Amino acid sequence: MGDVLRTAYYHWMDFYTKVWHSMRCEVLEEGAKTAVIRLLECSRGGALPGTELRVRVKSITPPPASDDSTCKWKRHCYFD
Repeated sequence: MGDVLRTAYYHWMDFYTKVWHSMRCEVLEEGAKTAVIRLLECSRGGALPGTELRVRVKSITPPPASDDSTCKWKRHCYFD
């Protein structure tokens, strides 16, 4: 992946409460099935920001686009 870090979201489910959690992270390395990430927020088990984890690639999603043309509220607005 090189020296470029990309920001993404790491998703995981708490199996006891059946609740999905999501937090911001940086992807350090990415392979075919696993990736190494660095947390940017607190996570499960009291993991602090800066903790590095090896997770499945399926549990990482890119951040949503922040482009103003894709905002959902604009289609309900009368002004440009």
